[in-house]
Amino acid sequence: MGRMDVVARWLKAAETAPLPAPFCDGFSSARGAIACVRAGFYWQSGDVSAAMAAAQDVLSAEAPSSPWRGIGHAVVGLTYAAHGQWDAARASVETWVAIGRAGGQVVPQISGFSNAAAWSTELEDWNRAEASAAASLELAAARGYLEHWICAGAHFARGRLLERAGRLDDAKVELRRALELARRGAGPVTTAWLLTHLIRLLVTCNDPSGAQQCLEEARAALAAAPDAGGVTEMVAAAARPLGSRERPGAADGELSERELDVLRLLATSLTQREIGGRLYLSLNTVKAHTRRIFRKLDVSSRTEAVARARELHLI
Repeated sequence: MGRMDVVARWLKAAETAPLPAPFCDGFSSARGAIACVRAGFYWQSGDVSAAMAAAQDVLSAEAPSSPWRGIGHAVVGLTYAAHGQWDAARASVETWVAIGRAGGQVVPQISGFSNAAAWSTELEDWNRAEASAAASLELAAARGYLEHWICAGAHFARGRLLERAGRLDDAKVELRRALELARRGAGPVTTAWLLTHLIRLLVTCNDPSGAQQCLEEARAALAAAPDAGGVTEMVAAAARPLGSRERPGAADGELSERELDVLRLLATSLTQREIGGRLYLSLNTVKAHTRRIFRKLDVSSRTEAVARARELHLI
């Protein structure tokens, strides 16, 4: 339902709920079930490190026969991609495809082929990119998923293939279609990464205004992501031809609402882990918010941040 604001609360409740195995939906344990939801939640929230840890927990907790191991492989692949480790990312989602095929599940196959297509273009493995994109979209068409965000990678791959063929106008159409789908649920990290390629293509097509608009959207996506991995630098690199300096986070030192929430609790005796518990955030997310707070307030410690915040009447 997209209610990311309340997912953490229910995950916290699940950790203390009586959930004895076995589960009728195939989970091996409560730990694996919770880790599975947590992996997706952290990825959708833009917390790459926390998503990787949760995905590894899925693989550790779920039995080899569990179909839910696929979620672990899928999120591991996404986090590898966020760091530009395209080979490892593709291998992980191809395992996701195999698990989906073995269980007769269509979404893992569409999603896995779609991402494999996108990441194959980063590896300049053009034949595999074309084949994977076709497999994804053919299955999506047959099963009614063409409007789902899991098809974004397939359209992205087709756009890159068209760009390589010199059909730049057609390439822009496909990349914009990929972006349109990604906005529906692929998460801020994937959205920002897709935008880096559209920025590059628009610069090539001598459309600096369009490229600048895409850059601002990418920056907004990064501001919503506590840990975007290597995508932060990818966006910064995309900005350089426009003569812009990337600023992850809110513009010109303005603190976001969530950063203000963290800042207020930094003024207490709570540890960062306790702050995370209070706000239903992971420790990594709290640390990422704290780093941005320090940068925006031009301080180097928690004590200095609190003092500066009081000077500015922020707390």
